[in-house]
Amino acid sequence: MNTRRRLGGVLAVLCVVLGTVSGCGGGSSPTAPTSVASTPTVWKQATSATSNAVAATNAFREYSAVTRTPAVSIVINAQPGVGASLQNWYSVGPALVSRMFSYSPYAKPVDVFLALDGTWVRDAILRNGWPNKDADEFRTLLNTNSAGTAWAAEVGFLAVAASIQGNSQTPGHEFFHLVQMKWVGNVGSPDGSNIPNWFWEGSCVFIGRQIAGELGFEDYGQARAKDASTASSVTARLIDVKSNDRNGVRPYEIGFIGVEYLVANIGMQKFVNIFDDYAHTRNFESAFARATGASLDEFSSAFEASRQTLLGR
Repeated sequence: MNTRRRLGGVLAVLCVVLGTVSGCGGGSSPTAPTSVASTPTVWKQATSATSNAVAATNAFREYSAVTRTPAVSIVINAQPGVGASLQNWYSVGPALVSRMFSYSPYAKPVDVFLALDGTWVRDAILRNGWPNKDADEFRTLLNTNSAGTAWAAEVGFLAVAASIQGNSQTPGHEFFHLVQMKWVGNVGSPDGSNIPNWFWEGSCVFIGRQIAGELGFEDYGQARAKDASTASSVTARLIDVKSNDRNGVRPYEIGFIGVEYLVANIGMQKFVNIFDDYAHTRNFESAFARATGASLDEFSSAFEASRQTLLGR
């Protein structure tokens, strides 16, 4: 679930089991405002979940084959006892995400803290020069949500509970949060008032799943089927899944299926252009329409018409 708070003046996105704690702030885009898409998008009726997944994966692979920003240096800070596989995931997953998008690079290496307990992670964060309040906050969160806590801090570090290692999409997911914040600032919020959480979090799950599949951490098709099963419990329209809190609908899995459908139809560059345009307009509906050549309502109608097929039902 999402709750928002400012951590000692440092803004952060935090994913805790069901959601994300995040601050809000400004951001900048590395490019000029996106021009209106030259041709309107014609949304395709999905013929099968598999064909949609293949189309989105092909678009992702074509886009990820190009290096747009030099890969950042990832420094793994692992507590003794953290498994080698988890350390490997966080070494190579974020590195791939870091190079495939255009954004202003970080001035120093990105620290990744892989922790088993709150005391160790607090000390490790402080040793690496990060603010006391951030260290204290993550210690508390890890101690109270040790089953699945991952944090992407806007200033440029990731902190992860080692117990989350069963979810191999998390390395790419969390680093993409850093990319999002480079583009638009830390605008993720529990109520989705800036960017709806089906898109904010669904984008990260899509990137995380693609990265995990590309690097052999998991089978994309199997992971997708599991997420689609979870998403099947959502009855609201996709575009109405705006919030991310304890009492709301989970935006992650249904958002992932929605973003996969989006990328299958418009490709990765127009997907990125939505963030780019939002950085200048600060209006999600307008940015979506300008970048894709179709209104959000038009996309919604097309997705809902294909929804049961995309969910494999």
